[in-house]
Amino acid sequence: MKSISISLETEKNKNLDKIEKLFLDCRLDLENRNIYQWDDSYPNRAYFTEKIENKELYILKNKTELIGVFVLDEWQPIEWSNIHWSYNEGAYLVIHSFCIHPDQQSNGYGKAVLDFCEGLAIQRKYTGIRLDVFSKNDVSQKFYEKNGYVKKGEVIFKSKPVNNQVYFCFEKIVTHNFPLKIGKV
Repeated sequence: MKSISISLETEKNKNLDKIEKLFLDCRLDLENRNIYQWDDSYPNRAYFTEKIENKELYILKNKTELIGVFVLDEWQPIEWSNIHWSYNEGAYLVIHSFCIHPDQQSNGYGKAVLDFCEGLAIQRKYTGIRLDVFSKNDVSQKFYEKNGYVKKGEVIFKSKPVNNQVYFCFEKIVTHNFPLKIGKV
């Protein structure tokens, strides 16, 4: 793997066009494989702008070339409320909109991003990391499972097109940073 850097994107106008182009390239690559998890409505320029302003959008660069983007925050969709997570207690980092440019995939960059996220979660004392994966994206599912993420259930996003609404929820516990409830034995 070449030398990479992961950083929080702080300048709204600096890389916005490149970020949009990266997601378009990823979306077209997915569509060529009959995977319809993204469209013109998500993720889009307004979403990226909001995430940059909220200091939640991270970029992955190989020297000066933008090769990946992901969002890290604590927001969990309402659809996740019925998932049987490992713990209800604790705070969780959530990964959204994670992509590596198709020409750069299978080079260890995705693993580097997960290592970064997990390190940040431990440093900031989160219990774990959660995310959802489109049910028809087998490559992504296997990637997360290979890296220790456990499938906890499935949700339906009604905002997505029919036949493309099922997503699987995954989590990885990185620390047990919550008070234990001790009761009578």
